[in-house]
Amino acid sequence: MATLSGKDKRKIEFAAQRLFSIKSIFVPKSLKECPVDLGRELHLEGNRTVFLSDSGYNHFQSIVDILERVDFFNGLAEFTDIWVAWKKIVEEWLSNAQQPETADEILQAITDRLSEQIDDYTFSVPVTGIRLAEVESFALGTMTIVRMSVDHLDAAGVDHAHADIPRLLELNKNCLWLQGTARGTRRVAELRFSEQASLAAGML
Repeated sequence: MATLSGKDKRKIEFAAQRLFSIKSIFVPKSLKECPVDLGRELHLEGNRTVFLSDSGYNHFQSIVDILERVDFFNGLAEFTDIWVAWKKIVEEWLSNAQQPETADEILQAITDRLSEQIDDYTFSVPVTGIRLAEVESFALGTMTIVRMSVDHLDAAGVDHAHADIPRLLELNKNCLWLQGTARGTRRVAELRFSEQASLAAGML
């Protein structure tokens, strides 16, 4: 995790104080008063729905903006990941009539939620135009070209009990796969894998 300056922490505390105020949240009296932007909608416990006002929305976003600007999660989470995590935290605190006292409390809450999503994700995509002779796999930088098998899936920890994988693999026995692992939230890992796969394809 990156270290925030005292100035950034004060900005977060200021934004949070304003966010958790009566001026930042409202309940529409009619459909006409409902904001078109669904990003302002907060779902609270007890089947309650409230909305962020213009100022509330700006204060909410400013906290996410700060964390993205300083790359607080060292590239392991992106703007959308932080936004969604912070939104769920705000909904929980409002549901329980709570609000944070310090920037560290906010940072810890977001970190705890995103830590559940940050992991090593392994991806495999089919690759055509090549073939392996006398070997079952071929390392290509951080990626590997493999001839897929049930044992290979088991070793990678892939849950395939829901499908007839042996039959599918037999039908596609001439197909090779490009496999790689990337760390981050699901969104970040997919993007990193896509970039690695493009580089590998370029090398081929």
